[in-house]
Amino acid sequence: MIASLRGIPAVEPLTKEALAALPKKKISSLWTSADGRAGHALRVRLAPLTNCAHYLLCVGILGIADRRMRDVSTPKLYRALGEAIFAYQLDWRYPKPFGITMTGLDEEPAREVAVRRAYAHAFFSLIERTKSYFASGSAQPMASYMIALTRYILGKRDVAEFDAWLDAMITRLEKVAPDPVPDASPSLYDYASREAWEASVLSSHGRALPLELLDVGKEAPTAEPWSALVQATFERFAPEVNPLLQPREVLVSAGIERPYRA
Repeated sequence: MIASLRGIPAVEPLTKEALAALPKKKISSLWTSADGRAGHALRVRLAPLTNCAHYLLCVGILGIADRRMRDVSTPKLYRALGEAIFAYQLDWRYPKPFGITMTGLDEEPAREVAVRRAYAHAFFSLIERTKSYFASGSAQPMASYMIALTRYILGKRDVAEFDAWLDAMITRLEKVAPDPVPDASPSLYDYASREAWEASVLSSHGRALPLELLDVGKEAPTAEPWSALVQATFERFAPEVNPLLQPREVLVSAGIERPYRA
């Protein structure tokens, strides 16, 4: 899925020499300084989007990271992670928890390994905080972190095309996926009933968005076929080959009657 994304920047793959020449900074430090290229202004733009908008943006970002790192890093984790994040739009039970500690990122001797694992850490730290349903305030920080990581591996010379795509993508998402309740609390205790809480959380989570929206060079598909487009992508996923997705039997026992293509 990640390898065949359309409309994202066709960035040049890094060489081992170019990777070695990247600034020698701690990968974990990008988490605390994930301000993007415009600092607070970027966070302000991302904040009013649905969680699904952030997840789709991260899928596109992973596609760019895969293209950038393909000659210096194994692509499997980027591609498996993209599927797990896309699946998370449909149901919070699809991804399989996968522990990657922040400390471990800076202990890795190889920079390409640390970068690859850092993308995964951003998503799995989110789902570790979200034990059930879709309640999470971490979607925007995850997107900011992945943006910061991608700008780091692109470097100052090669970041312009990414920035242009990011601008266009956020502008598109502002139109098609605004959060109708951006100030809603994620805490169940702030609502009169669980039903009221779920309605608010689900509104902020938003509607699952198709990969086709990532192609900013084409007009965005109207909302009517989104479900069919999402399902067509989702039916290509196979937990047998993606270790970050829960096995079918686990999902059936959790109450999902027909997971994946079953």
